[in-house]
Amino acid sequence: MTLAAGIDEDRYYPLVGLIALYMVLTIVSVTIILVSTKKNFEQLQKIKDFNTLKEYTDTLEATYNNLRSFKHDYVNILSTLAVFIDEKRYDELDTFFHQNIMPLSRDLTQNNASLANLSRIKNLELKSIFYSKLLLATSKNIEITVDIPDEIEKPNIDAMDLSRILGIYLDNAIEAALETDHPALNVHSCSIDNGILFMISNSFIDHGISVSQMYKKGISSKGEDRGLGLYNVATILAKYDNTFTETSMENGLFIQKLQIFSK
Repeated sequence: MTLAAGIDEDRYYPLVGLIALYMVLTIVSVTIILVSTKKNFEQLQKIKDFNTLKEYTDTLEATYNNLRSFKHDYVNILSTLAVFIDEKRYDELDTFFHQNIMPLSRDLTQNNASLANLSRIKNLELKSIFYSKLLLATSKNIEITVDIPDEIEKPNIDAMDLSRILGIYLDNAIEAALETDHPALNVHSCSIDNGILFMISNSFIDHGISVSQMYKKGISSKGEDRGLGLYNVATILAKYDNTFTETSMENGLFIQKLQIFSK
């Protein structure tokens, strides 16, 4: 007996069985891949959350230690003031006050005002990365300046990618600033035509490495097994056609500019 199409029935049914088996195996394979991918994603998310929490707790610890140090200095300052007052050495008191207490007060006021400017960033992930890194910089006695004249919404780029880029910029800025006699870190962000501008600058020591070399894998002034930061930035930005980045060194400052345009 043959089928209407003229195909031998004894050959037809095994072929159908093989096709069905192939489809079942394909479905099972896809299911396994999806489940495995989901587990890998959940694992990566746990690692990310752990790293974020560790960075946050490290920053809090550094800030707390800095606060303890300030408290100790504050007690010493009050004791010194008491000596001047008790001995009626008012001229020396006036000099001590303006040379030691007023500069400290200005620094604290400036840092608090700078951090307050982060309230203009409306995207939570973006605000978090700036807060954590700038608090870390403050705890290391780096002078920070934050200039954000406009409200900053979420730029047209993946939030995780942008956090990684800005995190690398800020980490590099903190490390480089700490090498200088007067460590300073400046953050500027504003709206531009058809997009948003981020600019991070810091004091630095010129080690003679050109900008083009800095973006190569493994090139760093920090020793072996370093130098992946800006290379990683370039790798991330290669996925986007609506970004423009510029690195420069001017007047003792290392400057990173990142422009993100709306598509």
